[in-house]
Amino acid sequence: MGKRQRPWKRQPDHELSPAERGTVPILPDIDDVIGPLGGLLSVDPEVGVLVAIALLALGALAVVAAVGAVVRWVVPFMVANAVWIGLALAVSGALVLVDRLTRPWFIEAESARLFHPPRRIWRVHGWWRSQRVFRAVVAAAAEGRIDSEHGVIVFSDRSKGP
Repeated sequence: MGKRQRPWKRQPDHELSPAERGTVPILPDIDDVIGPLGGLLSVDPEVGVLVAIALLALGALAVVAAVGAVVRWVVPFMVANAVWIGLALAVSGALVLVDRLTRPWFIEAESARLFHPPRRIWRVHGWWRSQRVFRAVVAAAAEGRIDSEHGVIVFSDRSKGP
């Protein structure tokens, strides 16, 4: 039985061989990472440290300015429009919940014994129904009741259903 994979978690269909893994660099060269600042540090360490401190101070100043802008402009706007913002968040949450509960779910089953196994896919509407059908597919696969050509679950008792 396959679990639905999210797009950012999908794995490629192939792996690198051990010889290919050796040619792929794990970390970049240190010269590529630090670039010209590395040359400055190697020539005069005191100037390099001063430049690094100045960059950190500039970054801290930018963070303080951003926080000040948020406190001065964004917070009063959010307080003045809290009801509308809350209503928009509630409607968005309700729409996401309705989508998750009613959208079509796909249940996939494939054999782990074959190199390129045939896949069986069932399309089910709704989260609750998909759980029931998933349990029925697992039970049917364990008992060998899945049709090999069309992926149909063959029920021994017609009164029972997914």
